[in-house]
Amino acid sequence: MADTALVHGLRTAGLVVDVSERALTKATKDASQMASRPVCVVRPRSTEEIACAVRTCRAHGSALAVAGGYTG
Repeated sequence: MADTALVHGLRTAGLVVDVSERALTKATKDASQMASRPVCVVRPRSTEEIACAVRTCRAHGSALAVAGGYTG
């Protein structure tokens, strides 16, 4: 279940937030093979949006994990 306050805060800030099962499942593992299911996936379109996501997560006391383009 998504943290609705965090998701709402991110969306209110104008960020693209994905809580679909597909996005959450894809973001659960990375190349390190360490698994941790996210609350949501944010798709920033600029460095300003990245900074906004960081501020919003911090304000909500939520951890933030950064991932690249999953090219590898």
